Amino acid sequence: MAIHFTDLANEIVESIVVLLNLPDICNLRLAGRLVATKVTQDHFKSFFRSKTIDLTKSSLEDFVAATQPHLLGCLVQDVTLIGIANNPRGLESILRKKTRPVVERNGPMFMSTEERCSDEELAKAERDLATINRRREEHQQLRETGQDVKHLGEAFTNLAANGKGPLCSLSLEVVMYRDDADEKQRPVSGLGWKYTFQAATDAFQTTMPALAASGLQVQRLNLFNPENFLRCSIPSNELSVVDLSDPSLQNALQSIKSLSLSLSDRVLNETDKDASRTGDPGDDIDWSIAPKARPIEDLRAEAADETNFLGLANLVSLCTNLEELDLHFFNLAISVLTSEDSKDEVVLQRLAEVSKDRLLNLKKLRLRGFHVWERDLLALIQQSPNLQDLTLDNMMLTAYDADTKGSFISIFNHCTSPSSKIQTILFDDLFDSGRLVYFDAKGEQKFPVAVWTKGTNTLKIEGREEVVESHPIKYDFAQGRMLGSPQAYYWREKRRAEFGPP
Repeated sequence: MAIHFTDLANEIVESIVVLLNLPDICNLRLAGRLVATKVTQDHFKSFFRSKTIDLTKSSLEDFVAATQPHLLGCLVQDVTLIGIANNPRGLESILRKKTRPVVERNGPMFMSTEERCSDEELAKAERDLATINRRREEHQQLRETGQDVKHLGEAFTNLAANGKGPLCSLSLEVVMYRDDADEKQRPVSGLGWKYTFQAATDAFQTTMPALAASGLQVQRLNLFNPENFLRCSIPSNELSVVDLSDPSLQNALQSIKSLSLSLSDRVLNETDKDASRTGDPGDDIDWSIAPKARPIEDLRAEAADETNFLGLANLVSLCTNLEELDLHFFNLAISVLTSEDSKDEVVLQRLAEVSKDRLLNLKKLRLRGFHVWERDLLALIQQSPNLQDLTLDNMMLTAYDADTKGSFISIFNHCTSPSSKIQTILFDDLFDSGRLVYFDAKGEQKFPVAVWTKGTNTLKIEGREEVVESHPIKYDFAQGRMLGSPQAYYWREKRRAEFGPP
């Protein structure tokens, strides 16, 4: 006797469905309503638990439609929002010069030449440029009318009403269109970095009001800081543009258990021409007229503006249930400002001040790329009494003043003291007053130096007993200068890609 597919037990149907890919499952569901019901179990639903949405009008409207009651879009648990950086500079350069760059790579070395474009290539470049410029105009209109916040807020509201509880994760990233209107590029190259940073800013300032308006709860929030996501940060002052005093937003932030964020210096224009420079090789700047430097007093005032420092502090302080905090800083290296002018250390100083009694649940802390004063780093760690996992990567400890040089000793001693609960330590590329730290421990060094130096630049300790037994953690500095070598080249290039300048 023949057995119809719909007569099979749900468990047997599911064991068949797990062997199929999504298109095949969708085709099978078309066989009939009962078949569709049988097929729509955990495996099929798993394809809808993660969703990536471009922050464009059409994608946001589709997101709203997909999250209507009883539709599968309500199953989404992990949402990634993609800010779009439409960079016309590369195509403008191709049409201006009638040539395109050709890059030949040989390991870490590369050579760039210009190749004459055919008529067909120029025609395509013209079409692509028109498309990118149209997208820029559409994005500007979307932002100016507030439709971006409206549509995203509606989708979030649908998820809050029809979903299965808080979102597991909400992530923000950026992609760029530059050489081809159909080809997405990750911002790893740094080309046209101002477009990337502006797209990150727009995405943040769209998402936070939408989140506040919806009442949607989120457990993990990642803002431009996934692994190996390079040269994309939000300028620190732009964090202060969002109204963090909004009770609805404060309510949304209270549910966050994990916050990951990449931020940078404020974008400062040193000359009258810098506002037109995007960091793209295709920038067309008239250098026949010498750039006019802006008054140094104006640059110092902008660098010292409190909005540069309070945005991060206020954001973190509102996440009162944080268990994990991962912060990354990208240095834009404003050349005319001294370290005293740029005041990069104040970012973590304000965080240490504002977050007192707000990090009681914090178990994991990761800090990368920051300039910091000893007392602020120590305070931040001490104010996290339940901290178990600490990573310090590419941290620059600087002198507070002529009489207060500072050192890592107090931080290391606290981490290994009986009063601490830290079980895992990762210290990598730490700098004490500009000098790279060499730990008195076994391990490899990052590159050769002129005079042999004992120790390693990376210290990793796992297990509470091992942490305590490592007390005291000792370190020293290189006895000679860095030697030119492939290791040194890779180290410098890796640091620049991760921590700036672009």
